Amino acid sequence: MTTPSSLSSALLRIISQNIGPLVIAQVVSFAVNFLQLIYLSRILAPGHFGIISLALSIQFFAMMFTNLGTSFMGTRELVVKRRYDPLLYWNITALRLVLIMPCIGAAVAWLTLSESDPALSVITLIFLFTVIPVIITPDWVFTGLEQMRLNSLVKILVSVSCFCLILILVHGQDDLLYVPITYLIATLLGLFVSLYRLKTITGSWDFQVRPSLWITYIRDSVRLGISSYLVVAIASVDLIIIGFLLTTTEVGYYSAASRLILAIHTMLSLIVTGVFPAVIRTMEQRPDLIRGLSPYIIMLILAVEVPGCLLVSINADLIIRFLYGGKYLMTIPVLTVLIWSIIPVTLCHLYTTLLGATFRESVMMRFLSIHLALLIPVMIGGTYLFGITGTAMAILVIGFVITALYACVFWEEV
Repeated sequence: MTTPSSLSSALLRIISQNIGPLVIAQVVSFAVNFLQLIYLSRILAPGHFGIISLALSIQFFAMMFTNLGTSFMGTRELVVKRRYDPLLYWNITALRLVLIMPCIGAAVAWLTLSESDPALSVITLIFLFTVIPVIITPDWVFTGLEQMRLNSLVKILVSVSCFCLILILVHGQDDLLYVPITYLIATLLGLFVSLYRLKTITGSWDFQVRPSLWITYIRDSVRLGISSYLVVAIASVDLIIIGFLLTTTEVGYYSAASRLILAIHTMLSLIVTGVFPAVIRTMEQRPDLIRGLSPYIIMLILAVEVPGCLLVSINADLIIRFLYGGKYLMTIPVLTVLIWSIIPVTLCHLYTTLLGATFRESVMMRFLSIHLALLIPVMIGGTYLFGITGTAMAILVIGFVITALYACVFWEEV
């Protein structure tokens, strides 16, 4: 019989083994991406920097459209089975590759009919093609098998190689097209390493494709898929709205702050990924343990993040001038406000992880829908009245409202 103390020890061991490599990878990747962000912002005009950011947002939407929640579902299945399932991996991958084709077609049609900036059109299409190697990369398989070191290695490799290629190829505004090309090359490199390690671990790739299984996968993951779409919309709608209501220059100013915040958000999502297998097992055996630890986790989050956000908010002027120079002074009020969004994002990550581990996707989907329904009109109004600072204010206000709703539902459901 499993005792509470042994279960707690096993939980902490799994979490430390999973989070450790991911944190190391994220620290290295954060440093590399941080230097890359500064380099690009200094050599590119704010308008060109905005084009890159807007194209990345479109790529993000396409990537999540091809997911349908299948990778999340696949990770959960592998955690339960505790072994590699080639049928699951190859069929989820094949399904996602089929789904990326209409995304690319729709993007081509939209960019053609809207008569967008030619640079935006070409760069967006190259970024969309980088989704193909991302889909094939078996990162979710390694997560399900709790091989976090492999994910960490690939993440570092992609970040470092991308930055090195940017330093070699991008030296001015005329080299804007090389930016997405470096992303594509680095992603392909990460794919080759991942597939090689997958064959080393499993003995063979054991390629199997059965389209008859795709409907089953879609049915099993549809709620997770809808939740994924909503998450992407919530994360990317700010740049899309600014791009429509304002200009790519304002997108560039806003992105200079949001990309800094995104690095921290990415670290939080990786920590969530690392603890997810342990949370699933714990919720199956001792749901009361998670419920008892939750208040202490929340207090720890607030104790760390509130002083950090206050420090950054007070020194936003110094930070922006030091990192970007005088070209990005309009970014200062955005960073002053947007840094506080880390707190509701972290708490929402906590609640959604626990709800997802207990198969309460319908609850997640309902609240993500409410989040997006509130965010879009408030963000449009804020952007129209106060510019990009109003966009940041909308994210912050709605974020705290949704966090409060999540907290109420969590204590009722879990």
